[in-house]
Amino acid sequence: MSIKSTKLSNLIFISYLNYFTTGIIIILGFTVKSFSAGSACGAHWPLCPAIFTEPNIKVYLEFSHRFFTLLGIVLFVFQLFLAIRAKASKIFYWFKIIGILLLIESLIGAVIVIFKLPDSVLNLHKTILYLIHPIVSILLFASLGLICAQLKQNLSVKDKLGWLMFLIAMMVTGALNSLVLNDKHVFILSRLEVLLIYLSKPYLFLHPFLGLVGLIIALKHSNLKFVYSLFTALLTGFLIPIFHIKVISIIHFFSFLLVVHYLIFSKK
Repeated sequence: MSIKSTKLSNLIFISYLNYFTTGIIIILGFTVKSFSAGSACGAHWPLCPAIFTEPNIKVYLEFSHRFFTLLGIVLFVFQLFLAIRAKASKIFYWFKIIGILLLIESLIGAVIVIFKLPDSVLNLHKTILYLIHPIVSILLFASLGLICAQLKQNLSVKDKLGWLMFLIAMMVTGALNSLVLNDKHVFILSRLEVLLIYLSKPYLFLHPFLGLVGLIIALKHSNLKFVYSLFTALLTGFLIPIFHIKVISIIHFFSFLLVVHYLIFSKK
C-alpha cells in the first residue's frame, strides 16, 4: 500500500469515527434535555466536578455528554490534520462549515450552563435550547457524514440536495413544535389539551405533514432503510403527545438521525 493510500485510509477511518461519535453526542444531548439533566454539573463548563462529589444518573448523563463532546473536538482537529496531510482538497469546504457549527455549538453550551438566565428572558433561553441547538447539531452530523461519503463513495452533494433541503425543513418545523409544546409542558397535559394546542396553532401540523409527504415520495424513490427510518420517526412523532413517554421522544430523535444517515449513504 502506498503512502498516499495509507494517509487516505487513516483519514477515512478517523472521519467515520468522528461521525459516529457525533451521533452519540447528539443522542446523549437529547437524552440529557429529556431528563432535565443539563444542570447536573452545576455552573461548570466544560468540566463536571459533580462526577466526584455528587454522582447520580443525571450527573453521569451530563458528564458522558461533555466527555464525548470534548472527544469529538479532538477527533475533528485530528481529522483536519489528516486531511491536510492527505491533500484531500475536495472536503476542505466542509471543514469550514463544521468549524463554524462547532463554534456555535460550544457557545450555546457555554451560555446555557454558565449564565443562569432570569425568568424575564426565559423564552430566549428556550429558543436557544429547543430551536437553534438541535438544528445545528444535526447539520453538524450531516456535514461530517457528507465528508465520509465523499471520501468513500466520491459522492456529489448535488445528488442529495433536494432531500437535504427537505430534512432542513423537517428540522426547523420539528424544533418549532418542540419549543411550543415544551412551553406547554406536553408531558403533563391531557391528550385533549395537546389536541387543542394543535388546533389553536395550525402551523404545528406542518411538521407531520412534511413527514407524510416525504414518506410517500421515499416509498417510490428511496431504499428501504431510509423509508423505515422515516416511518419510525413519523410514527414516534405522533405517539409522543399521546403517551407522554420521554423514551419515545428519544427514539423519535434517534430515528431522525438514521434518516439523515441513510440519506447520505444511499446510492439512490
